[in-house]
Amino acid sequence: MRELPPDPEEPQPGLDPETWAKIRHTEPHSSAFWTVRPSCGHFTDSVITDVEWKPEDGPKFVTKKRLAEMRRDFNEHWESGDAPQWPEDGPRRDHFRKMLDLGWPRPEPEEDCFACTGAMRSAGYQRIGWLVPRPKPPSLPPTERELTERQLAKAEAEVQRLRRRLEGAQRP
Repeated sequence: MRELPPDPEEPQPGLDPETWAKIRHTEPHSSAFWTVRPSCGHFTDSVITDVEWKPEDGPKFVTKKRLAEMRRDFNEHWESGDAPQWPEDGPRRDHFRKMLDLGWPRPEPEEDCFACTGAMRSAGYQRIGWLVPRPKPPSLPPTERELTERQLAKAEAEVQRLRRRLEGAQRP
């Protein structure tokens, strides 16, 4: 889990102010990160929004209504011509379309490998640490034997202290 500061007020490159206003975090926030190993063998961080998520849970999908909204918004954005053009726009659009066709799974079954500069299939997820502090195990009450051993140790220590005191005392 990483604590992140609020996002800056100015939009990130490639985002219009209206979209940025919708997705911007105005307050400090937390995100959970998993280390992902794409099929190329490199490692990258992947943000998982559900802190309780485990790989055996499988991906979560958006509703059909939300999927239709997202598809419409992406198509409008790409067709508007307002977005800056990047060399990777073709593969990037293909990736977005594929994720939309899959129902926008989270976490994504594909991650961009920045070392390979291409989307590769995720071959595995690996937890990199506790997402929340590890719970402390409940302490068990001491047994009768343990209580007796403690009393005996105290008594033996007191005997030793008294013997040292006696040895140090001089007779008049």
